[in-house]
Formats: sequence, structure tokens, C-alpha cells
Amino acid sequence: MPAAQPPASLPEGVPAWLGPEPQIGYEQVVASYDTEVLVVGSGSAGWPAFAAALENGAKAILAERLNTLSSPKGDIASIGSRKQLESIQNDPSLAIDKHEVIKDIVRYSANDIDSRLWYIWADESAETLDWYTDLLEANDYTMWHEAGVGNANGGNRDKAYATGHSPAANSQNTPSTAEVLKTHTENLGGQILLETTLEKLVKNENGRVTGAICTNADGDYILINASKGVIIATGGYSGNTEMLRERQPLSLKLASRQGSADNGSGIKAALWAGAHMQETALSMFFNRTAILPTEVSGHETQGQNFWFGEQPFLKVNLRGERFTNESGLYEYMTHTVQYQPDYTYCDIWDSTFVEDCQRFEMVGCCRLFPFPNGAPSNWTMERAIEKNEELIEKGYIQVADTLEELAQKLNIPVETFVKTVERYNELEAKGHDDDFGKVAYRLSRLDTPPYYGVRASAWHLCTLDGVLINTDMQAIDQHMEPVPGLYVCGDASGGTFAHVYPNLCTGLACGRSMTFGRRAGRIAAASEAVAITPVEIGGPEASRKNQTAAGDGNGTYSATATGMGELTVTITFADGAVTDVAIDASHETAGDGYGQAAAPKLAEAIKAANSPVVDAVAGASITSAAVTKAAKDCFAQAGVAFTE
Repeated sequence: MPAAQPPASLPEGVPAWLGPEPQIGYEQVVASYDTEVLVVGSGSAGWPAFAAALENGAKAILAERLNTLSSPKGDIASIGSRKQLESIQNDPSLAIDKHEVIKDIVRYSANDIDSRLWYIWADESAETLDWYTDLLEANDYTMWHEAGVGNANGGNRDKAYATGHSPAANSQNTPSTAEVLKTHTENLGGQILLETTLEKLVKNENGRVTGAICTNADGDYILINASKGVIIATGGYSGNTEMLRERQPLSLKLASRQGSADNGSGIKAALWAGAHMQETALSMFFNRTAILPTEVSGHETQGQNFWFGEQPFLKVNLRGERFTNESGLYEYMTHTVQYQPDYTYCDIWDSTFVEDCQRFEMVGCCRLFPFPNGAPSNWTMERAIEKNEELIEKGYIQVADTLEELAQKLNIPVETFVKTVERYNELEAKGHDDDFGKVAYRLSRLDTPPYYGVRASAWHLCTLDGVLINTDMQAIDQHMEPVPGLYVCGDASGGTFAHVYPNLCTGLACGRSMTFGRRAGRIAAASEAVAITPVEIGGPEASRKNQTAAGDGNGTYSATATGMGELTVTITFADGAVTDVAIDASHETAGDGYGQAAAPKLAEAIKAANSPVVDAVAGASITSAAVTKAAKDCFAQAGVAFTE
């Protein structure tokens, strides 16, 4: 699909995905809120920012565009936490030198980052992790330090660091981490606004950000004044196909499964306010997506979760050839397949896989067995086997009694594949990988049927190239000067990663997000408040519902809502009955099971039910909610009643 062309009205140099800043007059605003710190977005960065602002005495509001609150991610990197120090006492080999870690991070990024930011993480992450540990363990959780770095004596190419921490609920009745944080922040006087979507930031006459204009659950504009500043924690843009297509089109070719639904709204608002974005585009990928043996990689292919795919078994391209060292960062595999046919490869293993995986001694979220200190792995081997059985039943993983049969089922050349396996077995017997240098203990002989194979692709987790920030978490402009009153953290911020995500430092992205969010909240709370210039808003009469007289059940009506991007629903009525529904979802995520594919299904459902309230399409819950919201507006305009 060709890149979107910017409309003629766009200012020179403004990309189509960014577009002009929305022009919203105060007379269009129905209500206003006054606070000191506004945090936009919950999740790994937003919650620590919101809590820190409140804990440091500021009045704060958290605005979340979804109708539910997001929890921080489970793996959190820290240096010097209490839990980590306890592990080091028992095993001194787990000790971490912050300079060594940061030199590795810098090396992975080719120095294309601001390394000062990583020293902040190294120095402040322990306080953040200990704060979070105390909060969760007071609410029926155990915080585990993942005390393992694999086989340190095995000659691994890439060094691992035991930075990861993961919370585990102690019972089925344990509240979610989002619920724990919600209770904590509301007890401190924080206010949370759900279904509140950032439209643009507000600046005073001196150029300082003093708040934001958002839309609420009814689609009306609201103004949130923030006298000490706004913290953007809205995530990246992996859910914005248009933005991906312009900034990093390769990611759309490599991945067949999407993780984050972030649509880039916070990044765009910051850029309109004068911030500057990281020049080097970057995404984080997992090599853990299964696709059918008739499919190839790409965002138009709907893949399935294949957590087992991280194990360093033999991997071949669609010509049946081995092409890389399978042991390394999980992104290494997804990057190197751009040099293979159709960006696609196959994972191959046999019936001895349990013993193989134990010997592989993976680390971080790749591990399928408990860590040496008893910390549970993210996935157990039992869970992985159960999921693999599901993938076999669905036709993704292929099972065969011979290598020839397996190649046929995977639609790859039989003779070449068999020779590749024979060569791999020779290397395993020799105990040395002469071809690609994979460490010997991660070689695995393939000679015990049944044999297993699956076509594999990447899982696009999130983008990591956001708005550039300084060490005070302030957004900076193209001259590297701060944008006053504007802070950015989490995946909406940039300057910390480039070229590849160094996943052998477990939980690094989440640890950075939580640490920087906490720092942003603390600094914003301590900043000097500015006087907010009073403005006259439209008030309740500015409501979009009040601006449109209800019809007589006939005619065509349109309404917009924000899903992954902005979408438009148009409904035609005749005597109170829906006769046609059209949904423009061109800014939603493409691919089977995602927003663009869900739109016609939702249109058909609305027409069949004669109601805007229909079931969400699996895999497209955000798009479905936006369609329902816009459809309700159309029914209201038409004067047609419906049941919630």
C-alpha cells in the first residue's frame, strides 16, 4: 500500500501522519477542570508519575482514553533493589556494575542515544522498585527478583544481567496491580477520568504548557488546566498503521501480531506543542508469532501467540536453509529475516524438547522453568505445551513422523531441509557450531520423532522512538531546549533506545518507564505553579448533542470517535430503521482481526440489530468501542431510541 499523501493544506514539512494541530475554540468546551499536574495515560509510566505527583503534595488528575485502567508491565528492570541485593548475597555472581550495563546498552544502540538518561535509571530504579514492591506486597502480592543469567560459563555471545523483577498475585482474590494503584492514588486525593482522549495541549502567552483539551465519554470537549505541568505517558504508536508506514515501514513487513494498541496521540500532541521527535525509528519485537504454513509474514497476516518460539531451536528459511545463530536477543531473529524470502522462517524441534529447553537455560521472559532462587517464570513449560497443542489443532504447528513429511507440511523444499537437519545434527555431535558459532549447550539434535515445525513471524510489541527529553523528563524542542510545562515518559519518550532492544537486561523498557514516570511526577510536583488565565467556555450548551436537533427517524447522519485513530460512522435511517451503515476505519490497524477488518463486521451487526450496541469484534476491542460510541451519536441525531 503506498504511503499516505499529505493534503495540500498541510504546512511544509509536516508529515501526513501528524497533520495540523486541531483548531478547537474554548466556546466548544463543555466543562473545565483545575489541577496542578495532569498525567495523560495510565500503564507503566503513567501510574508512577501520577502517584509521585500526589505523594509529593501536588493536586493531580489522571486522564485515560480507554474505559479501563492499564496495569504496569510485569517485568521491571532495576539495579540495587532490596530484592536484588538479597539475591546477590546468596549468589555474588549476580552482582551488577551499572557502568558495565550502561556500556552494553550504549553498544547495542551504536551510541545513538542519550546515555545520561540511563544513569538516571541506574541511580533511581531501586527506589522505584522498592516503592512498588512495598505497595504491592501490602496488597497480597509477592515481588520476585528473577535471579538468573543463564549458563555464565557456556561461552554465550551476549551477556545477560539479572535486572528483572516480576510481581505475582498470592491468590485469585488479589486485586489487579491497576486496582492497587487506583486505590492508592485515590486515597491521596487523585482524580481519574476514564474515556478521556487527549486532543491537544494548551499553552499560555509565554509558551508554557498549562493544560490540555480532551474529549470525554460523550464526545464533548473538556479543558483540563494544569498549573504545574502536563505529563505525557500515552505510549508509542504501534497501533497507528499510517504512522508506522511513514516512519518504519519495515515493521509492517516483519510482524504478524500486534501488542500495544497505542496510537501516537500523545506524541502528536507534544509535537504540535513544539517538541522534537527521535530521528531514529525503532520498535520492540518478540520472535513469538506462529502463522499458517500457507502464509508469510506481514501486518495483513493474523498470527497467533507462540511463546515457545523464543527457544533457540533450529530455524530455517522458506528454502529450507539455516541462516543464523539462533541464540541471542529475541530481536536478532526478527531483524535478520528481512534478508530471507518473505520475511518468514520456520522453527524446528523434536520430541526431546523438554530436556532441550532445560539445557538451554533461558533468562528473563524467555524462561520456561523457575529461576534458581525459586522465582516463577513468566510461562511454565506446562503452559507452553498446552498452547502448542492448541496451535497444532488450529493448523499452525505441524507434526510429522519424518523430516520429509514435516518439510512437505511446512511447504518448504524437502531435500534442502533434510540436508540442513543432517548438517545441524553433525554440528551437535561435534559439540561445535562451525557454521554460525552458536554456543554448544544450545545446539539440539533432531532425531527423535515426532518432529515439530511452524512458520514463524514477529510480534510487534511497541515502538520506542518518541519525543526527546532531557534529564528532568521535560520534552525538548529541535534546539534541545525544554518545552516549559511539558514532561514525557514511557514509550512516548525517545532517546533511550536505538536499532535494537537489549532484552538480555530483563525488563529494561518497563523499568525505564516506571523510573522516569516517577521522576517526572516528582519534578512536576516540585515545580512552580503558574497562574491560569481564565477563559470563557461554552458550557453545557456546547455539547455536541445539544448542537444537533434530533431527527424524525429518517435521513443520513455521521459521527466521529477515536479508536486507534479517528474513525467515522455514517448511518442511514428510514422510519426509524437502519438501512445502511458505512464505517471509515482507514486510520485503524490493518490486518485480519484488527480494526480495519472489524469495521464491516460491526457495520453489518449494527444494521442487523437496528442498534448501536453490538458485541465487540475479537482482537479489535478499541475500534469496536469507538464504533459503538459514534453509532450512538448517529442514533441520537436521528432521534431513534435504542436500549443500552
